[in-house]
Amino acid sequence: MTKYHSLDSCNKCGGENDWDEVTTDGGHVSEANTKCNDCGFTDYWAYGFFESSQEMESKCATYEFKHC
Repeated sequence: MTKYHSLDSCNKCGGENDWDEVTTDGGHVSEANTKCNDCGFTDYWAYGFFESSQEMESKCATYEFKHC
């Protein structure tokens, strides 16, 4: 199963993110700018993944969808 990155969790330290919606799809946030309340790290989250994950080990919370 694919593990998606939680928008509310910092990819650098795992702390709590604030975020500003950039795009929605069907009423759900699909893209957002994020900033961590703990370490100040800024990132871009799109369709379940942080942009920074290409350059660092992800420390954010994750989630997955279970298929029946």
